[in-house]
Amino acid sequence: MKYRVSYAPVAQGKSKMAGYDKQVLVRQAFLWFMSAIYLFAFCSLYIQIPGLYGQNGVLPAKLALREVGSSTEENFWSKPTLLWFTPRLGLNTETGMEFLCLVGMLLSLLAMSLKSWRDSITFSVLWFLYFSLYQVGQTFVHFQWDILLMETGFLTILVSPLNLNLFKSRNNKLQRHHDNITLWLVKWLAFRLMFCSGIFFQVLIILTGNYNFFNLLAIALLLAIIDDEHLVAILPSWLVGSSYVKPAQRSSVIKVLRRIVAFGTVAAVLYWTIKLFALELSPEHVLKSRITFSQTAFFRAVDQAVPLTILLGIVS
Repeated sequence: MKYRVSYAPVAQGKSKMAGYDKQVLVRQAFLWFMSAIYLFAFCSLYIQIPGLYGQNGVLPAKLALREVGSSTEENFWSKPTLLWFTPRLGLNTETGMEFLCLVGMLLSLLAMSLKSWRDSITFSVLWFLYFSLYQVGQTFVHFQWDILLMETGFLTILVSPLNLNLFKSRNNKLQRHHDNITLWLVKWLAFRLMFCSGIFFQVLIILTGNYNFFNLLAIALLLAIIDDEHLVAILPSWLVGSSYVKPAQRSSVIKVLRRIVAFGTVAAVLYWTIKLFALELSPEHVLKSRITFSQTAFFRAVDQAVPLTILLGIVS
C-alpha cells in the first residue's frame, strides 16, 4: 500500500502562523515609493547642476575632485565616485553629473513602471549613482533629506529581492522569510527618524508648505509599520490585483470597533488641524492657514505627547 503525503497545507499554515506573508503589498509599495523618490531626487539635482556645480557655479564640482593618486583607480578608492571615469567618455565634471542624473532618472522611471525592475541590482545602481553625486555635492547635499535618502536607499537594497539569475526572467513575486527582518530595519529607521525629529514637527513641515522628498521619505518609511490588510483598504482593487490573499474573517464586533477607532483618529486629526492652524478656503479657492498657538504651548504639548507615543510604541 502506498501513501501520498502532501506538505503544502502544513507549509501554508506555518507561513500564516509566522506572519511573514502579511506585508507582500507593503513591500512592493515601499519599493515603488523609493523608485519615485529617487526620480524626484535626480530630477531636482539635475536642474540645479549648472547654477551650483557648473564652471561658474556657486561651488564648482571640479574643485571637489582632487587627484591624490597616479591613476583613476587610486583616485576612485580615495574618493568613491563615478565622476572619475566620466572623462573617458569625453565629459567634464559638470556634464558627467548631468549624465549620472539622466541615468538615475531612467532607471528610477523603469523601476516605477515595471515591477520586475524593482530588485536589489537596480536599487544598488541607483544608490551608488546618488552617492557619486553626493561625494561632490559639498554643502548643498548635506541636508537631512539627502543623508536620509542615502540610509533609506541602502536599506532598500536589502528589502528588494536579489535576482541572481540575470539571464532568466526576473522574478520578485515571491515573499521570503528574511523579508520580515529587512522590513524591521525600515521600521527601526522610521522610529529613529520620528523619535529624533518628532512626528509633530513633521506635520508642521507639511502644513507650512516646506515640502520636498524628505516628506515622501518619511511616508515611505512609515509604510513598513502597516500590513497588507490595512494597505488594501485604501488601494483600488485593480492596483492590488491577485497579489493579496484575504485573511480569515474576523467577527463583526472587531470589524466595527476597528472602523470606529480608525474613523475617530482621522476625524480628531482633521479637527485639531483645522482648529490649530485656522484653515480656511478663500473666495479665490486658495487654502489659507495661520498658527493659533504659542511657542510655549507647542513645546508643552510635545513634552506631554512624547512619553505617550513611546508608551504606545512599547504596547504595540
